[in-house]
Amino acid sequence: MNKKESERKLKIITRNKPQKISNLKKTTQKLIEQKGYLQVTNHGIAKAAGVSIGLLYKYFPKGKPDILKSIVLDFNEIFQKDLPITTKSNWEMVLKHLLGSFVELHKKNLGLTKAMEIAMLSDPTIFQDTRGAAQELINVIPVVESLIDMGIISRKINKEEIISNSTIIDQITHQYLFFQNLPVKNEKEFLDYLLRLTKKLFEINQ
Repeated sequence: MNKKESERKLKIITRNKPQKISNLKKTTQKLIEQKGYLQVTNHGIAKAAGVSIGLLYKYFPKGKPDILKSIVLDFNEIFQKDLPITTKSNWEMVLKHLLGSFVELHKKNLGLTKAMEIAMLSDPTIFQDTRGAAQELINVIPVVESLIDMGIISRKINKEEIISNSTIIDQITHQYLFFQNLPVKNEKEFLDYLLRLTKKLFEINQ
């Protein structure tokens, strides 16, 4: 194979890469929703996606857990769009919007949320490089920073504490969706509960 043929082949592979990755993620999500996370295998994903097992591992070295993590982070990006600018007059509405969108995202993708829980039980380090499921609430950081600047939160809260508090909110949401063992009767009450919890965690007294 001459140099021009090699370069042409490389371009084809590079051009197809995003499509193949997208296909692997869509296939994995579909299989998880159909069968459940534990029943899905790397070979099953590769076969359903019409790719070799070697290609799957090329793009996702840890296989199924890596694909799941990538899917979850994609959903986080969708969730983080269109957040209103926080002001002194609308900050509570922004928090409600943020929390409501967060719960809705989980409800629409309950199979993936369950898969994420199972994956983390199997391997607690799976989301370690993305700071865990708190990535889902990463938009809390600029909101909290705005509330600090406006004096609604009276003390400086660093990003580590924001992420820690976000993890608590995430786990409480999972408790509500999977176990229904919270002192609430419906989703409206849960969102009110979540808002009160958020205010308490970030020491908002207004």
